[in-house]
Amino acid sequence: MEQMLVHPDSPFIIGVGLLYLRYAADPNVLWSYFKLVMDNETEIQVEQRRPPTTIAKFARSLLEPGNRQFPRVPARIDETIQKNLRVEEEKERRKERHLSRGNDRYFTRGAEVIGLYEDEENPIEWYNAIIMEVLPDFRYTVKYTEYGNVETIGLGEIDFPDKRTTVGNEEASKGHRKRDYHEADYQRGHGRSNDNGRRGYGRNSDGDSRKKYDRGYDDKRRRY
Repeated sequence: MEQMLVHPDSPFIIGVGLLYLRYAADPNVLWSYFKLVMDNETEIQVEQRRPPTTIAKFARSLLEPGNRQFPRVPARIDETIQKNLRVEEEKERRKERHLSRGNDRYFTRGAEVIGLYEDEENPIEWYNAIIMEVLPDFRYTVKYTEYGNVETIGLGEIDFPDKRTTVGNEEASKGHRKRDYHEADYQRGHGRSNDNGRRGYGRNSDGDSRKKYDRGYDDKRRRY
């Protein structure tokens, strides 16, 4: 089945495979197959009198809740699928934002970023990473610094360190950011640690002077 969903010869082969899965597959494994095509931008003509769509959009339409053309998906499983779809939509919006602002020019070898990662035991989440290699078609080989694993991710799965949001609920988390991280800061290197391991914004580089300043009021009180 996986070979059918990544078939290079015709998008219709992939489309037939998606339809078969939606009708006949066990709901528990449905997303494990559908996620394989979520970044496939190949055009496919689904309806004769309508403009073509992409395989990714066609796959999403098959998973829309309340679609009575297909067998019902149990509520618990459907909830997970809908969350995964929101994540995919966020990836698409993030990629479009990066491209429209030219942010991809900052994602170079050695750059410190955050990248999305998930596996069978861990839900998708942001992790600190370093870009190891820039690949064609806006793909990146990154090393996750906390665990040391190396993965290949797309432009929609990478961001600036202070753009961390709640995965699957990006819009709701925007209002809780302390400040909006500007991409130009990233290029200039602002926000990186200084020699003392501190951020450098509004900090006194002289550690001894800072300590005296912090203790000054208490010292004065003791003298009286």
